[in-house]
Amino acid sequence: MIVQFIARNNQYNGWLIKDKLYIVLDIYFNFYNKKIEIVVKSEDNHTPCVFDLSDFEIINSDLPQNWNFILHNNGSVSLRPKEFLNEFWDGFHDGNPEYEKIFWDVYRKLEEFYSTKRNNYW
Repeated sequence: MIVQFIARNNQYNGWLIKDKLYIVLDIYFNFYNKKIEIVVKSEDNHTPCVFDLSDFEIINSDLPQNWNFILHNNGSVSLRPKEFLNEFWDGFHDGNPEYEKIFWDVYRKLEEFYSTKRNNYW
């Protein structure tokens, strides 16, 4: 999924650039808080971070076929690449080099996936 950052406040100042397109890396449906959150690569150290989907406009809702549906113990739901299953994000944020390599490999595949679409976003 490709989204465009449209938030009008400074809440994410330095983290995201207004009107820039971002590749979604994870989608989290939090039914308790009635929110949809997404993970995109931030501008700050290019670290993946969680943001509220309401601060974005969806430009392309296509998802690659290898994305999986995860039902969490708390009743929330995620859609994410199969490589990001289980404790991937914990390992990535702990600085595990294996997880960092997986992250960048998946990110490059997503860039390629959206570049081959009719509209080349990059």
